[in-house]
Amino acid sequence: MSTTIMGEAILYFGISQSLFAAVLMFIKRPLNIADKILGIWLLTFSIMFVFNLVKLDAGVVDKGVWPIFVTISITFPSFLYLYSKYITNVYQSFIKTDYLHFLPALAGLIISALVYDPKINSIQSFSDHYSQKTITMAIVAFILFACILFYAAKAHIFIRRYRKQIRDFYSFKSHRINLNWLRVILFSFITLHYLIIPISRFYQHIPIDFNLDNFRNLAYLIFVYIISLWGSKQKQLISDPIPEQITPKTEKEEEEKSNRYKKSGLKDDQAEHHLKKLIDYMNNSKVWKDPELSLAKISEDIDIPKHFISQVLNEKLKKNFYTFVNEYRTEYAKQLMIMPQYKNWTILSIAFECGFNSKTAFNIFFKKHTNMTPTEYKKKHTGE
Repeated sequence: MSTTIMGEAILYFGISQSLFAAVLMFIKRPLNIADKILGIWLLTFSIMFVFNLVKLDAGVVDKGVWPIFVTISITFPSFLYLYSKYITNVYQSFIKTDYLHFLPALAGLIISALVYDPKINSIQSFSDHYSQKTITMAIVAFILFACILFYAAKAHIFIRRYRKQIRDFYSFKSHRINLNWLRVILFSFITLHYLIIPISRFYQHIPIDFNLDNFRNLAYLIFVYIISLWGSKQKQLISDPIPEQITPKTEKEEEEKSNRYKKSGLKDDQAEHHLKKLIDYMNNSKVWKDPELSLAKISEDIDIPKHFISQVLNEKLKKNFYTFVNEYRTEYAKQLMIMPQYKNWTILSIAFECGFNSKTAFNIFFKKHTNMTPTEYKKKHTGE
């Protein structure tokens, strides 16, 4: 297969996959803001693939069409950051000031437009003209470098702080809520661009037969497959609002943690009332048997705001939501393991009956809660 044919195949796959994935995101139900952001990002990828296909058919050199490619690329860090922000925080609508995060792309476009020659009348002339604008190219490339570092850092903070809070909002562990896939996307994104940019600068001097366009487009195609596959499965996550900051200090994080609920407005008698209502609900409904129980579900069922439940658990019981729920599950498991009618049940069956979603999670929490493994506990109390 020739290099051109291979390049066209990659681009056609890229166009079809990004468009198909964008449609899947927009028809997803419930459709949240993060899904819309990811859908628009995928549409932007399709535009880039279409542009590269036109460039390939026209036979122009890569170096001469960088204004269009780089301008599109500058939007990618902003999309990654905004998706990370809105998937880890529940917002009722898109914050208007977040449109400002696309100003770097606009700046790159304006800088490129300032050196545009109105006499250009063909794609080849466009290519020849811009291939000579090395200073402008360096400025726009710097904007791209800066955006990648800046927005990757901001996205990482949202993901990291969400993962620190995850036990306050979920009673289980799962790939659907841990955002490991988005962390992989984040570091892959950084690696990809910091490979592409130096290679783009020096690839003409590489002493091997190397097609930069095919490498770059294939990397983007793989990237699109990953974000479309996982993004279509990802549900809206819940967490405490995360302040806009880049590098929080450890001491500041501890201060935020200690002052977390000072401005909540929850009085002590109200907290006691909420706690009693919560415990009564847990005892009577046995909702903890739900292996995917979340704070949001309990909040809806007992009509108490999520942050109040979290505050009551942390201040009154000194526990996070994960520990609170799994203690119910563990206590129930201890009862089942010594009851004659459950004598022939396996440890895994008991774990699932109690609401744990895996044997590993059950073993780890049981050992932490009782200082014994489930098998040791059963043997001690039944003599088996």
